[in-house]
Amino acid sequence: MTSPSEKARKAAFGLLARRARTVREMEEQLGRLGFEGGIIKEIIAELARLGYLDDRLFARQYARARACDHLWGNRRIEAELLKKGIDRATIRETLSEVRRDFPEEEGLVSYLRGWRRRASPGDGAKERRRVAARLLARGFPAGLVYEKLQTSEEVDDHGDDIQ
Repeated sequence: MTSPSEKARKAAFGLLARRARTVREMEEQLGRLGFEGGIIKEIIAELARLGYLDDRLFARQYARARACDHLWGNRRIEAELLKKGIDRATIRETLSEVRRDFPEEEGLVSYLRGWRRRASPGDGAKERRRVAARLLARGFPAGLVYEKLQTSEEVDDHGDDIQ
């Protein structure tokens, strides 16, 4: 007969096979599956010791993917990592590291370049407000959003690229 620890271990590896997880996410998932606290702590400790659960590594990979691939701003990345159980100090360290390679402003400008390629000539103030709302929802700072939208408007008038 399979022990509760063995069942929890198998469940944990199954969860990790689908995607990387934080310690908090693993605790919550194993709890939802009906495993008791002591068994969950045992499995979490084992997975961490083996290197399968590493919140710092998770935060770095998550932040880099969201910043570079999804073009999210720091606020949104921070909010999502907090929900996943990553502490603020780790988040600050992670964002600092990620933004050395891919500054937040660069992500916002990349998003705007894509938007400009898709926008119809003459898209007006209403469309700019929509884009501003999207950028704010992606976690970019309001001041930077409005500065770059203003720059984008000037670019449209002169045909230059957004800086």
